[in-house]
Amino acid sequence: MSSYEEVKEKEEAALEKAMVDLAKINLNAPLIAQDIFDILSYTLPCRWEEQQQESQGGKSEEGQMVKIVVNEQFVVQSPFSIPRDVIPIDPSSTPSSAQERITKLVLKNSDT
Repeated sequence: MSSYEEVKEKEEAALEKAMVDLAKINLNAPLIAQDIFDILSYTLPCRWEEQQQESQGGKSEEGQMVKIVVNEQFVVQSPFSIPRDVIPIDPSSTPSSAQERITKLVLKNSDT
């Protein structure tokens, strides 16, 4: 493999990693939500989910309700400081110990 090909592969890998890292940043989310996302995504796969909301409750500045989807099993939504805001996507197939772990992380980090 030539030096050019090696450099090109490294560049492509770096760009791919940058895109993954960029997807973890939500400019519409409140700072507390971004902090919680960063902590949860360190050990669990997470993604942002946004939807337009009519009411003012839990809205970000741009009128979006931000939610964190954790491991495709839970949704964490604002105000990010009470246990009921860690919602199982499918309660029948979700272990309560996983919900407790996520709830503890959210509560621990929402006090900062």
